[in-house]
Amino acid sequence: MAPREFHVKRSAVVGFRFLGVAGVVMGVLIVLGPLFESDVKWWLTVPVGTLLVIGAFWCLRFGFQPGRYSIELSDQGIRLPAAERWAPWTQLGGLSENHNFQRIDILDLRGARFASLDYQLMDFSEALDRVAAGVRLAAPEHDLFHRRVTVQPDLVLTVLGVVTIGFGVWLWLSERQPGGLLLPLMIIGVFILDVITEVWSVQLLAAGLTIRRGLRRQVIPWAEISKVEFVLRPFGNHGGQLLDVSILQESDSRKQIRPRGSNAFHLKARIAVWLERQKV
Repeated sequence: MAPREFHVKRSAVVGFRFLGVAGVVMGVLIVLGPLFESDVKWWLTVPVGTLLVIGAFWCLRFGFQPGRYSIELSDQGIRLPAAERWAPWTQLGGLSENHNFQRIDILDLRGARFASLDYQLMDFSEALDRVAAGVRLAAPEHDLFHRRVTVQPDLVLTVLGVVTIGFGVWLWLSERQPGGLLLPLMIIGVFILDVITEVWSVQLLAAGLTIRRGLRRQVIPWAEISKVEFVLRPFGNHGGQLLDVSILQESDSRKQIRPRGSNAFHLKARIAVWLERQKV
């Protein structure tokens, strides 16, 4: 493949600049809150404002120094233009999702991070395909992929949901506030919606790709699948994204099929193996 440099999307640069500036202003105002309102306590405003400013500086770095996150990929290996570092594919040995920093880490043979693919890169899916091909990730032998709720972000959301329900029940029992019952009902409704809409398992069989969502089971014959690829999908209401695996059907419809918490790299590689078998 011809060498290509992947840059941060212009929209992401503009967005992070705005968030960075707004975060600094809000953080400073929060810290200085007790100067304007005597009832506000320093012990509360200082840590909150400081954390906001720290997050804002990360946004400013992303917005005003996007070149730090550019990466060049070629047949020979990876080059990091800003850091003036280069490594051949033979010195790289794995990929790892990093939910907190919204990126895919590229690991060396010792398991240390050499470079990263940030979700804000232009043509992120193509970049990840190139890296996966260069690292030559081996396809696993198993054909069943389950959802795991013990990894981020599901674990965080589950804990927050349980805490919120507990707080709502306590509010109702102690204060007899109607909102105390409404809050748990809303959280339970969200959990039920998640159970019936999210993919819980994907199994690769001779008959086709079997997808289970809640109690529903769908089988897509291999003849109807033309392509499998990496995609990003929005998650939550804070602008976060999740790495997903999408199949393109002959009808030109796309379906995102990765059970959250399963290994996206193994799932895509295994589906690719099955698609190649159908061509023989």
